[in-house]
Amino acid sequence: MPLSSQARPGSGDLRATAPVVAGRERRLLAAARGAAAVTLAGTMFSPPLANVGAFVTLLCFALLPSARTRLGQVLAQPLARAALLLWAALAVATLWSDAPPMERIRDWWDWRPLLLLVIGLAIFDDEVARRRALLAFIGAATVGAAYSFWAWAHGYATVPQGDAAPGHVMRNTVTQSIVLALACFFALGLAARGHWLGRRVRFALGAAALALLANLVFVTSGRTGHLLLLILLLGAGLQLLDGWRRVAAIVAVPLLAALAVAVSPLLQTRFTMAVDELRAPLASEQMTSMGIRSVMWQVSWQMLRERPLLGYGMGGFGPAYEKAIERSSFTGWAATPTVDPHNQYLQVQLQAGVVGSAAFAWFLFCAFRHPGRLPYRAWARAMLAGWCAGSLASSLFTTFAEAHMLMLLLGILLAVPRDEAAAPAPRPDG
Repeated sequence: MPLSSQARPGSGDLRATAPVVAGRERRLLAAARGAAAVTLAGTMFSPPLANVGAFVTLLCFALLPSARTRLGQVLAQPLARAALLLWAALAVATLWSDAPPMERIRDWWDWRPLLLLVIGLAIFDDEVARRRALLAFIGAATVGAAYSFWAWAHGYATVPQGDAAPGHVMRNTVTQSIVLALACFFALGLAARGHWLGRRVRFALGAAALALLANLVFVTSGRTGHLLLLILLLGAGLQLLDGWRRVAAIVAVPLLAALAVAVSPLLQTRFTMAVDELRAPLASEQMTSMGIRSVMWQVSWQMLRERPLLGYGMGGFGPAYEKAIERSSFTGWAATPTVDPHNQYLQVQLQAGVVGSAAFAWFLFCAFRHPGRLPYRAWARAMLAGWCAGSLASSLFTTFAEAHMLMLLLGILLAVPRDEAAAPAPRPDG
């Protein structure tokens, strides 16, 4: 029988296999996205849960039939390449450190959430999946806020800090404030722009935003979250509004912030305390949050002048700081050793030198320039601006909860729809 009159070899097998592959793709993709949502919830309450969620996310992605295609599309984007370049630059910085090998690897491994950013860009290429992830984040944060109100009313806290005020029930005061600020902002954004959600859902989101804001103003003491919410509102308003609406946002947000401070004894106390501690960092007989930071920054700047090009390598900051503090004039609590200067930019420079700082700056530049759909792109830029501001007094890009939260949310917000990612780039001449 002529070949042309026969069925194509293997065509029946291919037709039978296609539905199986498609079903496997759907199941693994749903599992990866669900595990990413679990990871975000884990950053609020449980590091082991966050680690398990991150591992399952990576594993499910690796098993996806489309993993290679998705990864190729994501690596064509400057942001993903910049994230991996930063991780590689920090890996190189392990070579000139005087720290033990495990200490070097530990500091480098703190940047592993960069991988979650890449995977997030690859799996949240669907609008429905993105909305569900944000709603899950808001839901988990709202449950945490409700528990926080209950704990506040009963006069206890569950966070590790011994001096934490009642109502602090997440990992620490900084994490709780950041979670509430982000969830409040996302809830407001979806309630205002999510016309597809329906009236009831949008009303529920508005109510959740008010509850989250109330907790942030009257219960949660972490100043980082208060600053973050202010930057989120201003940053999004400047990008998404125009004309008189933009002017109104510029005027209204600072006025609302001033009103919040005026009605909240908690905010008045916390920010007054921060100013006093910075003005006279050594005045207290006991260690203070901003007082010890002031000492760390002074010592770290001196360390920077001593080794401006290469820094001290990954894992090398702690031993170098201990030697520097011994040579300084600081005594008592001010001479306390540390492995973190509580400034992300100083940390990167002192760990990986000029090359590491350049890679970090390039990563931030690519993140701010990354394309994406509105309003998510504007939200991501505002969130990143808040992280950069908060990182002047903390290491938010490497602290466990904050780093995992940021990278996953960036991936969720900035993921390019798959049909757009697969489309060829337009010619320069149009």
